[in-house]
Amino acid sequence: MPPDVMQVLKHNRALLYRHIATRLALAAALFAVPFVAHMVGYDAALPAFGIPAALFVLIFLLLRPRTAWRTWPS
Repeated sequence: MPPDVMQVLKHNRALLYRHIATRLALAAALFAVPFVAHMVGYDAALPAFGIPAALFVLIFLLLRPRTAWRTWPS
């Protein structure tokens, strides 16, 4: 017996929300690393590389829902 379509779509939607929350948390952590490192007195340039990585995470975060929401029934 095949699964109910609405049940599968609901499950996929929940996975999408979890994916978005994980990516946002990762981007926030990557943005915060240079600021926290500066506040504790670590003034090297290495933590600043987290900011471009966070921007890439946010760019890919915006690409994923744009393609996923296209399939959700109205």
